[in-house]
Amino acid sequence: MEYKGLILGQQTDVSVDTEHWKFGTIKDGVKLIDNLLYYSAFSLGYDDHGIIDKVCTRMKGFKHETGDSLFFGHSGPAVNSPHIDLANRLYNMTDGYRPVFALSGSDGVEVAIKLAFAYHQRCGNTRKKIVSFDDAYHGSTLLSMSVGDVHFQSAYYGMDPYQNVIKLSRNNLEQEVDWDDVACIVVETCPHDQDISPYGYDVWNKVNEIQAKHDVLVIIDDVFMGGGKTGDFFGWSKQPVKPDLFVMGKAITGGFFPLSMAMFNEKVHEKIKDGKWLHGHTYSMTLSGVLCMDEYLNVLENYKYMDNVNNVIELARQNLSIDGWNISGNFGTTFMINKSDKHFRFIVPINADQEYFDAIPDTLKEMEKVHGL
Repeated sequence: MEYKGLILGQQTDVSVDTEHWKFGTIKDGVKLIDNLLYYSAFSLGYDDHGIIDKVCTRMKGFKHETGDSLFFGHSGPAVNSPHIDLANRLYNMTDGYRPVFALSGSDGVEVAIKLAFAYHQRCGNTRKKIVSFDDAYHGSTLLSMSVGDVHFQSAYYGMDPYQNVIKLSRNNLEQEVDWDDVACIVVETCPHDQDISPYGYDVWNKVNEIQAKHDVLVIIDDVFMGGGKTGDFFGWSKQPVKPDLFVMGKAITGGFFPLSMAMFNEKVHEKIKDGKWLHGHTYSMTLSGVLCMDEYLNVLENYKYMDNVNNVIELARQNLSIDGWNISGNFGTTFMINKSDKHFRFIVPINADQEYFDAIPDTLKEMEKVHGL
């Protein structure tokens, strides 16, 4: 390959059309696992072509709409029936949360924060502050970066973040904050950027106290942990928290087509239902993503993959703790493993089979070779 400019900062050849198998790539005839599953998006691996085929077939039956058509369509608001059907399905699955469909996890986080500000504006106050944790990751747009670890602005871009963000440490939740000036607190289901170390009950109890006492809206970022990887489609559902809004993306379509969503409860709905909403891009309500999520949910239900997640997690624990490798963090099927002071995420598909676990030793050996362990 002649062209060397595709990857910024890395003017070298890139691998193209890599030979692959269900859970990763094939190198010199050896099956290697993609230990990140493309950053947790492909929760069923890469060859569930039934989902792709059904989505492409169903797409032919609908006129393609855009996010803007909800607001600026020449014939008034327009939407396809799959969007309504999926919204109703999610409403029933969550006992009353409503979705705003977006395109990426970063986009979904922006939606949720805007909804929180809209809620407080409708309440007649002017809250401007956002609270988040200093070890978090929430996306790569300016606002989502601002509520994440400051490392992502300063180290890569030198950008000035959104100024009305207060960063708290999970170990210092008693820091003095004027909560009556805070619109929302943004919390990951489980922090994943620096480690896989779930928040303890003390953190969630403090979040619940702030929510109840000060009417600060709780936004759960479930993008990385949701989609079935905990044995429930909503990764936060087993945590002692009831968010006002939560954000999902990545695995909610099995990874095959992009879609994210911010879901809000009845409390938020009652305040914003008569207002205007102007967050929309051309592909915000992507038909392929909506259809793909619907089909992915069907696959999860038909094959009952989530019922077997606990067994998958236990087998992963056994197979990842070999040859000097250790597990330093775990949440659902997401692991942090280490060897020789180097740490790596290892995300296990929820449909992992014996072929997958048989490939772990060769995968770990390849990781040792690549990283000089």
